[in-house]
Amino acid sequence: MKMKFAVITVVAAAVCFGGCSDDNKSKGDAGPDGGEGLISLMAGEHALTENAVLAISMAPDWLRPDMRANLTTLEDDLQDALSALMMDLEDPRMLDEVAFCIGHISPTQLDPPEDSTLDEFYPELILDNVESLFLIDEEVAYADIVDYGDPSSDEDYYSTIEYSIQIDGVDEVLEMDREYYYWYIVFPVIEDEPATYINPANGSVADPPNGRFWRDYLFWEADDTYTPLADYLAGQEYVWKGKSNAEYGSDEAKDDNGAIGNIIHWVLDSLDFTSDSERPVQPVRIYAKHYGRCGEHSDLSSAAARSALIPSINLAAWANDHVWNEFWDQRWVQWEPVNTYVEHYSYYADADGNYHRSGLGIDNDCDGEVDEGCDLADPTTDADTDGYTVADGDCNDHDDTIYPGATEIAGDFKDNDCDGEADDGTDTTDNDDDGYTIAEGDCNDASGSIYPGADEVTPSTNRNFAVSAWRGDGKVWTVTDRYAGEFTLDVNVTDANDDPVDGATVSIWGYSTTYPSNPGISIATWGITDLDGRASFLLGEANKYYFRVESAIGNLPATDTITVDALFDDPVKGETRTFDVKLTSAIPAVTANELGYSESGEWGIELAWDMTGFFGGINLFIETLMRDPADGLLNMYFVDEANKAAFESGGAFDAIGVWEFVYEPGGATVAVDPTLGPYYLIATPASLSGIVDLDITGSILQNGVEVASEQFIVPVVHDDFAAVKFEIIP
Repeated sequence: MKMKFAVITVVAAAVCFGGCSDDNKSKGDAGPDGGEGLISLMAGEHALTENAVLAISMAPDWLRPDMRANLTTLEDDLQDALSALMMDLEDPRMLDEVAFCIGHISPTQLDPPEDSTLDEFYPELILDNVESLFLIDEEVAYADIVDYGDPSSDEDYYSTIEYSIQIDGVDEVLEMDREYYYWYIVFPVIEDEPATYINPANGSVADPPNGRFWRDYLFWEADDTYTPLADYLAGQEYVWKGKSNAEYGSDEAKDDNGAIGNIIHWVLDSLDFTSDSERPVQPVRIYAKHYGRCGEHSDLSSAAARSALIPSINLAAWANDHVWNEFWDQRWVQWEPVNTYVEHYSYYADADGNYHRSGLGIDNDCDGEVDEGCDLADPTTDADTDGYTVADGDCNDHDDTIYPGATEIAGDFKDNDCDGEADDGTDTTDNDDDGYTIAEGDCNDASGSIYPGADEVTPSTNRNFAVSAWRGDGKVWTVTDRYAGEFTLDVNVTDANDDPVDGATVSIWGYSTTYPSNPGISIATWGITDLDGRASFLLGEANKYYFRVESAIGNLPATDTITVDALFDDPVKGETRTFDVKLTSAIPAVTANELGYSESGEWGIELAWDMTGFFGGINLFIETLMRDPADGLLNMYFVDEANKAAFESGGAFDAIGVWEFVYEPGGATVAVDPTLGPYYLIATPASLSGIVDLDITGSILQNGVEVASEQFIVPVVHDDFAAVKFEIIP
């Protein structure tokens, strides 16, 4: 445990956010006997600079905990450099975007350790990124950044995107959830590339102007014989026109399909599918080389989409040696520009050799039933708002011209009335060359995968172990249910005392036969245990799996090198399995002897607390630290000065009050003897990876009357502590 203390005077602009006094130290009015109360904050090694506190106070309230958690772990000069970005903004509309980046870029990218392989970070990149975002907003016609509230006064000020789509010729303007805007458009990191300026000619880090950032570089610039992305998108009115391979084929999926189709063309025109010994992850370098395999195509596709104000994420089936993308339009849509795929799932299969279509509402076998054997999330929902659900007999619940009793539309190759025949059985031309015409019963003669007797889903031999999505701060989670028959695996990690181990990396491995001539055990996915010691996964059924756990208190298998243990090889689609891992080491514990306390007396200390927090962990492939919100989890001890010194030394100590594993808001009143000197409330995280925002209000009472009070919000970092000092001067 770190033992460095620094006294921080209490000023509203320094450590408090509402409810604080304006005095350097809080001194209440004289009590009944002329007494005086004094409260001050003593923080551990992780303290905020005055500039950082000011910058945090300028941010929307919903972003302040994230900024505190990130900034408090950084050196003072970097805190001030990042804070200056907020304080020097000329356009206040950018406050939320800049604050989001400061609060969420991994601290290991912001300030790489000395032995790190991560590249140098430039604070000004955050501002350049956001300024480019707003300039591009002026260029594109299909999307607009919209602001809610006044950045100078509204605590919940935020922004998002309004975007235009066209489905079956009908125009719609939709609004994006703010989460997708900030994480998958604003954020300057896509996957495993550090956020920095890159020299396109050699891929090295370089100062601007030689060093470039991908957002403006991809959108506006082009090498000789190439065309910038902005030109491909010029005049485009729609993000997407709803055309997919499943219903329209590959040509229409890229042609006249909104900005999504334009980006497919740009990617195909910009990159050839090949590689050499250099496999860059920086979009700037990928574009400058003009070739790459599925990894480079995936990185460039997401960078292009985000540059064009379209949310996109990278997906990976590592054990199957394939990566691709999804873009957001009311849901995540499968997208693979290198193969001109939009919602084309034939690569992905379950144990029966069938691929999972996520309930696309297609009657492949022309039997009048749609998606039988598929895992529809809810067949009773009205997905296309035509008044009928799949449960009601709607044979295509993604097309509002198709439902039981609808009027047949001649020549549209659709079974509008769901009677098993399209266009009333009058067309004898085999338009899709599948061997069947509408007069033989083909219920969609525009798709070669739809005809009487076809498999309800198209066979594939490439069964997935896990499909993982990647967030720019290094977080990985599984979305296997969108691509395969899946089961749920919950892994619970505990220490030798059966206490939950948070922040542990749980990796899942599979015996892969993707390359039959060279089968073997490959990484499938990984996750980080939360404050309950749990990591959950959605995995592909009927595969053989292995596992490994790495944590701050030890590994299982207990080796430094990568070795794995067998998990199981018979999971069944739809089931939930639990696997418990017990490590041989114990989480270090503070040794406190609780003396107990009285609530009554002439003098008392009244405490009220609340907390929010984060847990985190290190990405398995790169060195970035990710964090996710979680309940606050603290141990708190109320001690006198002598026992505060014993706590600092790391030995056993006596505590008047002990509150361990505190999740919920709470409080207490402790009677004290002012002649014994100052008292301290010490707070330390009860976790291995947590950072907790402790919102503490402390009051000094004399004969039940408050004589001094102060409110603090202070981040408390794992392996450290914070202390509030209470001193009574009779």
